[in-house]
Amino acid sequence: MKVAQSVSWNIFTGLGSRAIGLIGTLLLTRFIAPEEYGQVSTATITVMTASHLTNLQFGQYIIMKGYKEPGVAFHSAVCHVCLGWAAITAAFLGRDLLGQWLGAPGMTRFMGGFVLASAMELVSIVPEKSLARDLRFRVIALTRGMGEVLYTVVALSLVTIFGGMALVAGAVCRSAMILTVFFLKSDRVWMRPVPWSWTMVRGMLKYSSPLALANMTDFATSRWDNLLIGKLHGAGVMGAYNLSYNLSQTSTLSVAEHIADVLFPSFARLEPRQRGQALVRAISAMALVVFPLGFGLGAVAPNLVGAVFTAEWALIAPMLTVLSAYAAIVPPGWTFRAFYKAQGRTTFVMLAGMFRLAVMLATVATLGRLGPLWACAAVDLAFLSHFVLMWSGLRRTHRALMWPAARGVIQAFTACVPMIAAVLVVQAAERAFFPLPPVWALAIEVPAGILGYAVGAFVFARSTSRELLGLVVRLIKGRRGQPAGAGAE
Repeated sequence: MKVAQSVSWNIFTGLGSRAIGLIGTLLLTRFIAPEEYGQVSTATITVMTASHLTNLQFGQYIIMKGYKEPGVAFHSAVCHVCLGWAAITAAFLGRDLLGQWLGAPGMTRFMGGFVLASAMELVSIVPEKSLARDLRFRVIALTRGMGEVLYTVVALSLVTIFGGMALVAGAVCRSAMILTVFFLKSDRVWMRPVPWSWTMVRGMLKYSSPLALANMTDFATSRWDNLLIGKLHGAGVMGAYNLSYNLSQTSTLSVAEHIADVLFPSFARLEPRQRGQALVRAISAMALVVFPLGFGLGAVAPNLVGAVFTAEWALIAPMLTVLSAYAAIVPPGWTFRAFYKAQGRTTFVMLAGMFRLAVMLATVATLGRLGPLWACAAVDLAFLSHFVLMWSGLRRTHRALMWPAARGVIQAFTACVPMIAAVLVVQAAERAFFPLPPVWALAIEVPAGILGYAVGAFVFARSTSRELLGLVVRLIKGRRGQPAGAGAE
């Protein structure tokens, strides 16, 4: 129940902060010129790349071993912060050369602020992982959520005066707030010096190095495609792709990433013999929750874009439709990753991430040349290939679970078919008999899709649907029966 409550806190705070962040982003694009927005994005990606290159994922080792081995948190903090600060300092010193090489010399004026924000973020990661180790997900979720709200408020307040620098100010304020809260709420054991042990560092590296490379490939997969598409089709298309990618992420990842944050510590605390069935239940539930969000957004994309964006952003609609497959398939892949990490199969996680990055770069560089929508399809192909590879990894230790895991995903996809059909029927009727403004059309399409999915889930995924509904009912009853302030932190 504590894990379920942690998931609920993560989901609800994540949804709220993502919604505010999304609205803020849409408003910011009306005040910042695309070229300046691109320079800010390039500066952000540059600093984040430096940070990720030196992130050895010692935080994951804290979750696995930190409550058993004294000194782990201190060693993790020293290595993580020192390496990260060195990397972002190097990026700042080389900002002029990097700006010329990336074709965005204007990014240099934004680098200082983003380096400061990243420096604080690097420090905050260690206490955050200590909180995750203790399953205090409510603190993490609320803090991260409020950080996103603060970023949006600061950026919107200053954008008419400072333009792109308002985004930098928002990032600095967000990082400062998160660091302050995590510092105060954690046990601060990571600040207690212990005799230095290179043996401990080598043990940490043995576990975390594959995860570090996997983390870097995850970052590259989510960021470097923007740069490649920009080179192929220009800044305008890159801007449309960037917003489409972020919108598709918001539809599913705002829910799924918070579930995934809870899955790894939860798998890690289970006995090995219990993890297999837990995986099947988790991936079935994950697919049943996120598939309708991803595919549903793709189905209503034409009227959604017409209602929210101006005509110059019309390309977002077909991009969203194509990218709905990416948005749906990523979260179940995260479930597999959490499972394999708990098993200690970090090398497999690393290789699978490298495979996905290679497929994405290769297909975007080839298929993507045929047009922007082909580039989006290339991204879908990369993530679908990664999911199949992660699923096939069960063959080694849990062959008997391959079909149950696949069945849960297939059932969730099949449940989406009536939803998509209902939306398409409504859209066809709108075009043929009663053309409506996009907002009014959405008001009909969304309820039709919800009803279609309810029918599909009842017919094709009845068992998982009942289990999820039962969990929701128990959570509600548990919350009503608890005294104020009780529950998972």
